[in-house]
Amino acid sequence: MDKTLKKLRLIFSALFLEFISISGILFYLKKVAEYEDIIDMSNKITMIAPVIMLISILVAYYIYDRIAKKSQKLEIEDTEGQTKFFSSAMIIKMGMLNFVGIIAAVMMFLIFQKTYLYMLGIVAVFFLINFPSEVKFRRDFVKRNDIF
Repeated sequence: MDKTLKKLRLIFSALFLEFISISGILFYLKKVAEYEDIIDMSNKITMIAPVIMLISILVAYYIYDRIAKKSQKLEIEDTEGQTKFFSSAMIIKMGMLNFVGIIAAVMMFLIFQKTYLYMLGIVAVFFLINFPSEVKFRRDFVKRNDIF
């Protein structure tokens, strides 16, 4: 489990730093270098991008939940199988959050609106909430004995 958590934390750090770096660079280009907006509000992408971002977050949580339920059906002693499920679910979730963050950063660069800036903050919070830990593994992927 320790090797898996170490690997997941390394992947988390890489994806989070990528998200922060790209967002920071694009924010710098937009606000400090004062690049002009590339698109305007009448462009269809301004309506499609927020929907794609929302759907991607929901899909990430849905896939994570499905894999967690599949893991809970395994025997309690099968920690290797549960660890593999946890690893794949966390990688998928982090990848989807990174995808949403990059879309928000690119949209902020294309047309600066505070909505996309807020979305970057929300994605950063979601990233930090989903930091891989053993507590998360035990809570979501290990079968619990029912009290009643």
